[in-house]
Amino acid sequence: MKVYLVGAGPGDPGLITVKGKKILERADAVLYDNLASERLLEHAPASAEKIYVGKKRAQHEMSQEEISALLIDRARRGWTVVRLKGGDPFIFARGGEEIEALTAAGIPFEIVPGVTTPLGLAAYTGVPLTHREHTSAVTFVTGHNVEAFSSASAFLQRPDPDVPCCLVLDIRMPNLTGLDVQRAINEAGRPMPIILMTGFADVESCVVGMKGGATDFLLKPFDEDQLLRAVTAGLIQSTELRKASQARGELENRLIALTPRETQVFWLVVKGLLNKQIAAHLGTKEGTVKLHRANVMRKLHAQSVADLVRIADRLESAAPPARGGDYPHARHDAAQIA
Repeated sequence: MKVYLVGAGPGDPGLITVKGKKILERADAVLYDNLASERLLEHAPASAEKIYVGKKRAQHEMSQEEISALLIDRARRGWTVVRLKGGDPFIFARGGEEIEALTAAGIPFEIVPGVTTPLGLAAYTGVPLTHREHTSAVTFVTGHNVEAFSSASAFLQRPDPDVPCCLVLDIRMPNLTGLDVQRAINEAGRPMPIILMTGFADVESCVVGMKGGATDFLLKPFDEDQLLRAVTAGLIQSTELRKASQARGELENRLIALTPRETQVFWLVVKGLLNKQIAAHLGTKEGTVKLHRANVMRKLHAQSVADLVRIADRLESAAPPARGGDYPHARHDAAQIA
């Protein structure tokens, strides 16, 4: 059971590394993206599962969370899983997000570097990226994609993008105001940082917007540096929100894997009850409780009771999960079991 994040190189299938090719040849499953040459799939066994998970602008086969969940699922089957990524897995390729998910799930992984696209372009065009007499540094940067909407309603109908994002809103707009849009986003539970702007020093609107969770409030006229700083802060917050959401999803999936009795034992352990007391609560034997408790520790990837308490606190502080379970009351309900 292992996941390999393999760099496929800049497009030419001959530029994959020897190690990457050897790993492909023994893969049980290959998840490949839009920038990896499909000719590389010929190196994988005919019996291997091959899943396209590519992303193009505004056209994603799967969300990043779904891709990470797929990697974890196939690895837990005991398979050798290859995540084949264009260029290098760690250069603008979401490899960092995937290893965070794998680490949280306790899945072993290995990174196989690839020739990143900028290096490939430099080689094919004959333009050196460094030169002793001309340049001593190389910087890789990525820009922000900007999407404009004809109206507030058009934005509200658009699904959230599968990348860190933030929304820049004017307070005064026709039909729906910026505060109306902010309220709609909050009510829909869409975790999106919002930057509000206005040409009017309306204190009441500022207070309402900031209480509604706006990350910044820009007063017109403002310069490009102010806007860029606000957008950068919003994107950082969006990244953190996405990480927190992914972590909550992992915890929810682990909790769902527990049987009803194991769930009861989990919450009673967290409450501080001893095995003997839990057995009395549940009307069972202490040895049975020990078995359930061991299963809970294994399924939740916990090493100690302190780990279980931290998991319970994170579940209770999270928003209600999408799939069953009322976490805020679970600890109380467990205490009522007789």
